[in-house]
Amino acid sequence: MKWPTWQARLAATTEIGAGVMLAAGLLTPLAAAGIIGVMLVAIVVAHGKVGFFIFLPNQGWEYCATIALGALAVGIMGPGQWSLDEAIGVSFNGWSGLVIAGVVGVGGAGLQLATSYRPKPSPTDS
Repeated sequence: MKWPTWQARLAATTEIGAGVMLAAGLLTPLAAAGIIGVMLVAIVVAHGKVGFFIFLPNQGWEYCATIALGALAVGIMGPGQWSLDEAIGVSFNGWSGLVIAGVVGVGGAGLQLATSYRPKPSPTDS
């Protein structure tokens, strides 16, 4: 990554913030988008080249994909009756939840990768 220290801090902040928001049911599709974005970046940067299974050395990509798909499912289903979204009268679920979580999550991951991902050159690239 181009700015590894700042991007690690930003990823950790996004994971914690989006996780708390998702657990509380606050702006649920946006929280799901944050989790989706972080997991997609993790797959591309670290886990994608390892293989599918998490028990492989350096961990495969299936666990990150499962978390991203779970977050997408929650973004689609909505937060439920006992949530902050319900308490404040905000309702994003179904197609609107899918579009918000999917587009913002994938778009955010794509934007971060496009602006700051710098893969190491392989030995055959010389």
